[in-house]
Amino acid sequence: IGRTTGQPALVVSTPILNANGTIVGVGMFAADLTDLGEQTRVRTIGQTGYVYVVDANNMVLAHPDPAYTTDELQDFSVYPPVAALRQGQTGLITFTDENGGVWRAYVTALDNGWGIIAQQPEAEILAPVRQFQAVAFSAITIGAILMLGLSWFTIRRTLQPIDTLTVAASAIAAGDLDRSVEVRSRDELGVLASVFNDMTSQLRGLIDNLEQRVQAATRNLTLAAEVGRKFSQEHNIDALLKDAVERIREQFGLYYT
Repeated sequence: IGRTTGQPALVVSTPILNANGTIVGVGMFAADLTDLGEQTRVRTIGQTGYVYVVDANNMVLAHPDPAYTTDELQDFSVYPPVAALRQGQTGLITFTDENGGVWRAYVTALDNGWGIIAQQPEAEILAPVRQFQAVAFSAITIGAILMLGLSWFTIRRTLQPIDTLTVAASAIAAGDLDRSVEVRSRDELGVLASVFNDMTSQLRGLIDNLEQRVQAATRNLTLAAEVGRKFSQEHNIDALLKDAVERIREQFGLYYT
């Protein structure tokens, strides 16, 4: 600390030697470290990160907090980044301060033994990563929901025609031959619905034909029974034949017999 300014100062001295190597004087200069301290104050990292400089004896030469350099130089020998620097570690290190806060620091050693340390809270460094993780998780969640919705819609759209065919088949099995399935597509399910309708139509035609044949057989049997009954009552063959012919004409709708 300079006596005249009361501010941190850098003092450099070197001996002046004659030709015989005898010290004949000392050359010295002093430089104010205010500018160096000002540079550390403006070199902020993120929102709460900062940079500071220590000398070869681990005394703070420049720090964004003036309290460390105003009255007397502070000894940072036990501060984790400085201690790691004196143990030969450089580059990126992670440490925990006295308050339990986790920091990441980048430590650099100069040729004159000075150390430059830049540190920032780990939470602040990882905030963008965590924000990206949150966005990615939200995107994955939304994508999964959309995928489930699309899958549900696709499955529902696929199973609905099958359910319609099942209901129609149950109705036809119960005797409702007028039931048909609406063909809404030209895919395999549409082809199946068309074939199902064709099958129902053919089945309906077969049953109608069978009913007609049953009616015809019933009519013939009825006619034969009536003729037989008439034969048991009428013994005149001419009258019997005339009556039989007339009944045949009436039953079959003939205009001449």
